[in-house]
Amino acid sequence: MRDKHTLNLFWKFVIALVSIVAVFGGINLYLINYALYETFEQELTRHGTSTARSISERCIDPIVYEDLAALNRVVTDQKSIDSTIVYIFITDSQNKVLAHTFNTFVPFQLLRANPLAPDQSISIVKIKRNEHPASVIRDIAVPILDGSIGVVRIGFWENSFLENSQQTSRLFVLMVIIFLIIGILGVFFFSYIITAPINKINQAASRIELGTLKPGAEDFSGHIMDMKIIKWKNIFHFKDEIDDLMVSFNEMILRLKKAYSDLQKTQNSLFQSEKMASLGTLSAGLAHEINNPIAGMKNCLRRLKESPEKMKQNILYLEMMEQAVNKIETVVGGLLNFSRKPDIHFKKINLNDLIENVIVLIGYRLEKTRIGIHKNFGASDNMIIASPNHLEQVFLNLLLNSIDAIEEQYQKDSNFYGEIHISITREAKHYKIVISDNGGGVSESDMQEIFDPFYTKKKLHQGTGLGLAVCFGIVEQHGGEISAENNSIGGLDIIFTLHIEQ
Repeated sequence: MRDKHTLNLFWKFVIALVSIVAVFGGINLYLINYALYETFEQELTRHGTSTARSISERCIDPIVYEDLAALNRVVTDQKSIDSTIVYIFITDSQNKVLAHTFNTFVPFQLLRANPLAPDQSISIVKIKRNEHPASVIRDIAVPILDGSIGVVRIGFWENSFLENSQQTSRLFVLMVIIFLIIGILGVFFFSYIITAPINKINQAASRIELGTLKPGAEDFSGHIMDMKIIKWKNIFHFKDEIDDLMVSFNEMILRLKKAYSDLQKTQNSLFQSEKMASLGTLSAGLAHEINNPIAGMKNCLRRLKESPEKMKQNILYLEMMEQAVNKIETVVGGLLNFSRKPDIHFKKINLNDLIENVIVLIGYRLEKTRIGIHKNFGASDNMIIASPNHLEQVFLNLLLNSIDAIEEQYQKDSNFYGEIHISITREAKHYKIVISDNGGGVSESDMQEIFDPFYTKKKLHQGTGLGLAVCFGIVEQHGGEISAENNSIGGLDIIFTLHIEQ
């Protein structure tokens, strides 16, 4: 698909305006010139005819009395008072020149240019001068006494009228240009009124992300309503489609913020629900982790009662009891901390310690299923900025999923040996964490769905189908990415990234 070129609304309006003005201006200019030419034809014919007939009437007596001097005065006087006249000459019935206004003689070609038939009352022809091809002369021939005693010939310049016509056309074109300039300024003003709020809305829309929808975040509607053009319109109580668009946009932002708030509440509830489900899974292990130290403590107490005088032995028993109490405190404390429902709160933590705490919580299941844990942390202090309780949930869900998958393999093969590998690799600006198991993996058809809510393929322990969906949301909240793929050891790799401490 070809990339579309961007053309601002202002230029679209300008192109439309210029096109419309050019089309209608050209049509009007043609009509004006046509109307002027028609008017010129009529006016010049009327003027030339009346002038020629006036001269023919005044020439009757001089011709009859053969007063050539008077005849020459008639044509000379008439030419002097009318600047549009190029020449006047009078011929007799034999086409002999009796009087003229030329300096020397009447050109022979001109004499034959406009012959007057006996029955014609007027004859008009256009003549182009050889020395001035652009100059056009309108030659008018009028008979004297029906042509019985002669003919009056008058030539008029058409150029003077054409110059007036061209001047009128130039004036019209100038008016069109002025109108076009004013129109472009108007287009600029009105396009600004239209596009400025739209651009502001576009900029606001491009900045809308999940973080900007939090309570107390940027007020997009306030930025738009603070625009000068909006305030100016409000003074005059103008309201148009742009105002409706801004109102709709503001209402959309409010709806998005409410939806985001509801989504956050739902996500927190989902997180806590999955956490409670994980606690149920850990409950059997909790009893084991507490019962074993308590049994050891009972044995120590019995020995103390039997031999209270053996101080060295008693001190050893007391130390063993203290270790048992500390173990119970660690297990119960970790479980209590995990069961709390905190808001997401980012702080500096050691990723290695967080993973070790999660391994303690699932220690009983690892021991029961004889699963080997292989850790490759790369460094002793992989520090990140994160919400520890939420990341604990991620690692707990992923490790429990691996354990469940391995247990299903045990049902198929009692000699099967389960393995879980946890590796942390430091890259440019983030840590890459990979949790691998050999629990059979996931079919390619299901691979795209494993992070969807309520997706589960568990058979032994019926899962909620929320674990990986919760993990996906938490990793995304931390600005990371999470994915899954089958590995070479017959299981599944869960790969996700977390930002290095800044």
